[in-house]
Amino acid sequence: MVIEAVKNENFCIIKDLCLGEWDLLVLTRKSGESIFIDGKTKVSVVEIKGGTVKIGIEAPDNVLIYRGEVFEKILEENKKAAAAGVNDLDGLAGLLAGRKK
Repeated sequence: MVIEAVKNENFCIIKDLCLGEWDLLVLTRKSGESIFIDGKTKVSVVEIKGGTVKIGIEAPDNVLIYRGEVFEKILEENKKAAAAGVNDLDGLAGLLAGRKK
């Protein structure tokens, strides 16, 4: 894996060149400061206490926002669903047919 980093005093962009992963933009913000994404989504640092950072996100209604661990679980479940075979679907059809009254 090759990592390329670009830094200056205000930000750092880290890009995984081999896997084509998302770029990671690392910014330094203080409590009460914010950033904008695409001019439509505002991410604000609400509070910093100990090892916890509380953030606020203002985004259009059509923007889906997930905690990282929830998003990873969704991706995992989507992969499992995509790998389901015809036999799995036949079994599901049988279960649903049995529920009809």
